[in-house]
Amino acid sequence: MPFTVGALTNSAQIRVLDAMDAEVPCQVQEMSRYADNSLRAVLLVFMSPISTNTAGAYTIEFGDGVARLAAPITPVTVGQAGNVVTVNSGVLQFQAEPGFGLITNVIADGVGILLNGLDQFIQEVGQTNLVSGVQTDVTIEESGPIRAVILLKGRFGAAPDAYSYRVRIYTYAGTGLLRMQHTVLALDAVKPLSLAGWGLCVPSAYGGAMCGIGGVPVSLPQDGGLLQDAEFKWTWGPLSTE
Repeated sequence: MPFTVGALTNSAQIRVLDAMDAEVPCQVQEMSRYADNSLRAVLLVFMSPISTNTAGAYTIEFGDGVARLAAPITPVTVGQAGNVVTVNSGVLQFQAEPGFGLITNVIADGVGILLNGLDQFIQEVGQTNLVSGVQTDVTIEESGPIRAVILLKGRFGAAPDAYSYRVRIYTYAGTGLLRMQHTVLALDAVKPLSLAGWGLCVPSAYGGAMCGIGGVPVSLPQDGGLLQDAEFKWTWGPLSTE
């Protein structure tokens, strides 16, 4: 949300109201300021209960006399102990740390579902084997109370010209939803980016579990995974990783 010069200095003087003029819990992140230290732009994050078939109206108030008071019933929390980051939405909890796997120790509604982690991999053009990612850094970008964002950095393989990756994991208060945004980078100018696909390994404990791919129910393979090819089509089956 942009502001004109001098319009607002304190980001705590911003709030969101619904169609009934009730305050909606929101998270405000300052994006930039003008030379006079007034706010130039902020990012507003709030949860909307409306469906895709329903119109919703929200009002943003700001300025003198405005105070943001509403807080989510179950805020998302983020903690860090050493290199390990723990995120808890109130419904879903997971950890991220350097090493193999994107996330580990995933617990949903008090039940462990991915305790051994969820690993990602790539397949290069002309290659049959899949190369797993190795995490090197975990950074907290947003820590709630509505949304938490964790940035994961790593490499696919140990070769000097190995591709790098950036993964942002978005977690939302009071929900079991995880959103992952993946970017694969070719940092070696001699070796251009040439990928045939990207995917996720499925832990053996979930072999036979059902999931939806392109609206079609499929049974996950034992010791297999899901692969998205260069045309953004999903396939599934046994995997050979290195």
